[in-house]
Amino acid sequence: MTTPGTSAAPAGIAVDYDPATWLPGPPAGASEPEVAAWIDGATAACASDFGVAGDSEEHRYLRDVLTGFASADLACDFRFLRLRGLDDVPLVARLNLFQGMSAGDVDQVMRAAHDPESRPYDEAPQVESVDDERGLRRWMLFQVRDDIEPVVRHHRRIEEWEIDIVLSCSGPSLKATALGIADLDALAEAVWVIDEDGGRR
Repeated sequence: MTTPGTSAAPAGIAVDYDPATWLPGPPAGASEPEVAAWIDGATAACASDFGVAGDSEEHRYLRDVLTGFASADLACDFRFLRLRGLDDVPLVARLNLFQGMSAGDVDQVMRAAHDPESRPYDEAPQVESVDDERGLRRWMLFQVRDDIEPVVRHHRRIEEWEIDIVLSCSGPSLKATALGIADLDALAEAVWVIDEDGGRR
């Protein structure tokens, strides 16, 4: 795919995530056997890292968390789990790449409710710049179902290819989300689109 006025077309995606913070999930479209194999491998690796015995309650909890993360229908291109230890509150980040969307479409995606049963808590999201040079911004929204639910979304657009990159996280609590903001910022900054010449955008 080549866009007029550019020297190279997008050829792939790279996410330079911190492996001490983020665990990438199975790829989009993975089959049930592939997801099951990922769960087995991730459970064994995390149990080893966290010093968890195979027949313990902690091991069962760990497997349950990883199974839910890997099996959930998140409607995303890539998924990442922030789980640095058993005392960490798990945070799930969903990465989507959209092409050819209008500014109105992007705004709708950024403001969309994470849960269809939720309603907006405030009229306008809180928007802050994370990287001015790359145009990366963080949107913070609050929605209400039973409790106030924070939703964090990062967005940047590669105008020459009309590609919009959106990283989303709906935290389980205000505190857990606040504690994860810096790591979410870093993950959003780690997303690159690779062109045919190996260049990064």
